Amino acid sequence: MVALTVRGIALWELKSSPRWEVLLGDAARYHEWAAQIAAGDWLGRETFYQAPLYPYVLGMVYRATGPSVTAGRLLNVLFGVGACVLVGLAGRRMFGPRAGWLAGLGLALSGAEVFHETLLEKSALGTLWVGALLLVLATCLRWPQHRLCWLALGTVLGLWGLVRENALLCGGLVLAWIVLFPRRHRTSGWKLRAAALFLAGLLVPLAPVLVRNRIVGGEWVLTTAQFGPNFYIGNHREADGTYQELVPEHGTPAFEQFDARYLAEEAAGRRLTPGEVSRWWARRTWEEIQSAPGRWAKLMVQKVLLTWSSTELVDSEDQYTAAEESWMLTVLSGLGRFDILAGAAVFGLAALGRRWRRFWVLPALMVLYTLSVALFYVFARYRLPLVPMLALMAGAGLVRGGTLVRRRQGRRLAAAGAAVLAGVSLMQPGVVGPFFPDWPDLSISRAQAVTQFNLAVKLWKREAPLEAIEPHLAAATRLLPEYTSAWFYWGLILASEGDVEGGAARFEQALRCDPERVDIRIELGEALLRLGRPEEAIRVLEPAVSLAPGDPDVHHLLGRALVLAGRPQEALAPLQTAVRLDPNFALPRHLLAITLDRLGRHEEAREQFEDLLERLPTDSVEAAVIRRRLGNPRSPLKKP
Repeated sequence: MVALTVRGIALWELKSSPRWEVLLGDAARYHEWAAQIAAGDWLGRETFYQAPLYPYVLGMVYRATGPSVTAGRLLNVLFGVGACVLVGLAGRRMFGPRAGWLAGLGLALSGAEVFHETLLEKSALGTLWVGALLLVLATCLRWPQHRLCWLALGTVLGLWGLVRENALLCGGLVLAWIVLFPRRHRTSGWKLRAAALFLAGLLVPLAPVLVRNRIVGGEWVLTTAQFGPNFYIGNHREADGTYQELVPEHGTPAFEQFDARYLAEEAAGRRLTPGEVSRWWARRTWEEIQSAPGRWAKLMVQKVLLTWSSTELVDSEDQYTAAEESWMLTVLSGLGRFDILAGAAVFGLAALGRRWRRFWVLPALMVLYTLSVALFYVFARYRLPLVPMLALMAGAGLVRGGTLVRRRQGRRLAAAGAAVLAGVSLMQPGVVGPFFPDWPDLSISRAQAVTQFNLAVKLWKREAPLEAIEPHLAAATRLLPEYTSAWFYWGLILASEGDVEGGAARFEQALRCDPERVDIRIELGEALLRLGRPEEAIRVLEPAVSLAPGDPDVHHLLGRALVLAGRPQEALAPLQTAVRLDPNFALPRHLLAITLDRLGRHEEAREQFEDLLERLPTDSVEAAVIRRRLGNPRSPLKKP
């Protein structure tokens, strides 16, 4: 009831947020995917790129309710409430009734958990499976002779793996746990039966996905073909532990999937299947790791610390902005912080004393899951499965701490308190950040700026009016003045609305933030040309040529600026380069032909016009204009 009440209040308060109907990031993709499933597209058309279980569950709900974001959010709340009950039952079964109540309440009052349950994404379903896994683990500890427990353990882990693929790495830990089970069960036959039942249960949810990927995609892929790109994003030479797009400004799942395939096929020189794309990125990542193993080891340490940071790392939208819109989330974000819960769990582990040996699988599960997150990159929602595990240990710790107080065991209390103090200190970014030169910006202002920016871009793509978009861009740049992408998109939006002067001003601000962004220089150069300021455009575009010597757009735009500035002779070189880089790029070839003609080099101009004529559709307006020009008897371009 506590879990349902706090989630209901938070959901009601956030219903007036502009992000209620405007879905950001993965939420938009899951909503679209679930709507397709509800409409009858059950199999899809290619190997899964994202974990499929949540969209299918959501699709079944949409089948009954229609594609309603409210229904989806209510479903997530039910998942969260169920997870609290399961964690409470697990705590009760492992450590007693009081520990169970405290564990369930710890999860019920977690600010991060409640926030992610209000979003239309898969984290809530993942938490439900973690709660179920903890309950089944507790059952296996109490009644290991029951074969159904081990079958259920595999099934629940497989279901969790269809929400978070990295969770499948925990299967190895379960097998190790079976081997090292308490002595009275250490018979070879029992271990083989338990392991076989666990593996059979694991295949129950995974086998249909494996077969489906084979039928639809033509290759054996266990869950998704996302491993390689995600592995590269988290471990390449410039990685800092957070998400970085494969291509700048392409941060959505659809862009990521397209870019991963395009770049891999461009390098391989042929078409690749999704599995081959994943393997290509994995090989490239391993090559970069092997070239600098020391750098990668330090990056892994940094990612582990990020996973356990006290700050909630923003994905598409952040918890801190939501807390400003909901007093319930404000309270929970302070009371149910990740580091407070982690501190209570550390206290629980320390206070258990020798009893921890019986429950060693719990801290081992937290360690292994942490490493599975650090193997890729860190978001707040990626570490969310740790919260129910921490709540379970925290419940046990608080009960044990009360026992130690009653027994006046001051030394053990002091040791547990010291462990908590050390652990919580390491979770503060200001403590560990200075030791890592690539430590990312974890400020709350940055997280809020990302949310405002993503909302503005989404509104723009939905063709919302300018007065609905600009306040969010203004907020993003106020919160983070060096936010390059926000200034850049603000310029794009203003220029597209006809305010070229305002767009140029925002492009200039973006360029001050990042002088090496070629796309900013291109857009600013284009805006300056539209404003009749070619000399300024030349100064902006000349550095872009050295930054992107293989980009025909840059050379074409510079050549155009030089022509408009009255320097046609200088324009020939960049225009010729653009034509050489992309022979089918009609604009620079056309401008080159006109420029050569004006300089009196008629024969070269005629060759360019004829070459352009061959590449254009015969019925196009451009082709008709060129034919008329070449056929004019008074034109020096006419053949003798």
